[in-house]
Amino acid sequence: MPLLTKSRYMNGLQCPKLLWIKCNRKDLIPEYKPSAQKRFELGTEVGVWAKKLYQDGVDIPTDDFKHNIEMTKVLLNRRVPLFEPGFMIKNLFSRVDILKPAENNQWDLIEVKSSTKVKPEHIPDVAFQSHCLRSAGLNIRRCLLMHINSDYVRDGDIDPEGLFSMQDVTDAVAGDMQEAIDDMLVTLSKKEMPCISIGKHCHSPYECPLVDYCWTDVPENSVFDLIGTIGYKLAEENIALLRDVPGTVKLNEKQKIQVDCAVSDTVNVNKDGIKEFLGTLEYPIYYFDFETCSSPLPFYQGTKPYQAIPFQYSCHIVKEPGAEPEHVSFLAEGKDDPRPAILRHMKEHLGTEGSIVAYYASFETRILTQLAEAYPEYKEWVESIIKRIVDLIIPFKAFHYYNTEQKGSASLKCVLPAITGEDHYGKLDINNGDDASGAFVAMTFGDMSDGERKKIRDDLEKYCGLDTEGMIWIVYRLVELSK
Repeated sequence: MPLLTKSRYMNGLQCPKLLWIKCNRKDLIPEYKPSAQKRFELGTEVGVWAKKLYQDGVDIPTDDFKHNIEMTKVLLNRRVPLFEPGFMIKNLFSRVDILKPAENNQWDLIEVKSSTKVKPEHIPDVAFQSHCLRSAGLNIRRCLLMHINSDYVRDGDIDPEGLFSMQDVTDAVAGDMQEAIDDMLVTLSKKEMPCISIGKHCHSPYECPLVDYCWTDVPENSVFDLIGTIGYKLAEENIALLRDVPGTVKLNEKQKIQVDCAVSDTVNVNKDGIKEFLGTLEYPIYYFDFETCSSPLPFYQGTKPYQAIPFQYSCHIVKEPGAEPEHVSFLAEGKDDPRPAILRHMKEHLGTEGSIVAYYASFETRILTQLAEAYPEYKEWVESIIKRIVDLIIPFKAFHYYNTEQKGSASLKCVLPAITGEDHYGKLDINNGDDASGAFVAMTFGDMSDGERKKIRDDLEKYCGLDTEGMIWIVYRLVELSK
């Protein structure tokens, strides 16, 4: 009978089909995206720092499955902290991040997470480990979840004592889980793939790697395009297409626009709403976008875990209607904190008047506010910049423009191809913020050739530049539509 591991158990809680495929049809699992791979690597790095809290601990190699289990049995007798000990009992297997000896021949089970708090999905994760260890005969005193301390501020070298917080989840993980385990073992042993309908579980608590596979037959203009969660309810009632949504179904105004556009095969344009938005723009217009990076392990002095650090910006400047855009940009070089340099560069190029147009501007506003807090000598200037910001997402969140190609989304990545009719981002090697962040970190702190670094710099310039140039195209199109 197949082995039920912790990762498979978590897969099974999310979807039995995912569990079965992970064991029986691994060929259907796509390769991890660069952003996902980077998260795994950061999680591993966090684990390394957690081990520094237990200097007398023993790291058990994991590359040889059987050797790991045998070494665990031997080292348990030494009563020292163990890193990555493995336990197999019948058809269950689990490794533990840290197993710490406690009084009276007991042990504390410690699970290390790179999040800044205990999440609901962490509880069954730890519960499965506890079940395996208890079944193997260990006396578990406490189950602890070690996570990143969001209030930690780096001062000098990273301090693992300050970096982590610990929360006791012993009571939360208690309970009988044998029925769930038995059900999953049955699922694993089946010859046929379970038939599971798509639904919310495809995206929660994790984005399922099988979305492209399981959703391949979802038609265009499906009920899943509706904003909110009503699409899942309609699908359960065997309503697949927007055009088939009964008039008796209660929809909000935006959902009604979506249905109407799908039925009539038209684009929704609210000229008055668009004109009102365009009336808020003042020339010269600065189309602006930040790119940021973050890490559970702060890169720079005086920063916190996961603090967004701006390393790049692009700005296209249109001085008057019909003028040719001018482009200025900044992309950090070297390992120094990029914030002082990016502040100086922005102050030199963002002028003193005219609108600063950003897409989902609350992000740019938050980054600017944090910059002012870190560098108070720029506070007055930053406040003057924030007052000039106009959010280009406004007419799209309000559905003053809606195209079924957006599939219910008002994001720049969905709006730009819908309103221009061309997938500009699909032509880029770096085409989303997560990949941009990961590429910058790899370029800055990783080991690579000068040629590889140059390629990444060029790709980052193209990506961030498209964000701001794309905003110009959007505004030009809105002007045309408002006439």
